[in-house]
Amino acid sequence: MAILTGDWVLLEGEAGKVVLHDFHGDGSNWCLVSRVGHSLNVLRPPFELTKIDPAFYNLLTDVYKESNDG
Repeated sequence: MAILTGDWVLLEGEAGKVVLHDFHGDGSNWCLVSRVGHSLNVLRPPFELTKIDPAFYNLLTDVYKESNDG
């Protein structure tokens, strides 16, 4: 399953949202990921990410918004 911009993923046991799926724009597909509860985004190759089932996207989006409003 391909990872695209806007997908929720697991990264090192934490949820994150892919901000940009091909950060370098050269087809290497390094993903810029915004993690819930962290102020810095991280770059990771797609093989380090596990895509979360889209059925959970609304719930994760609500949690993400709440953690950033805090």
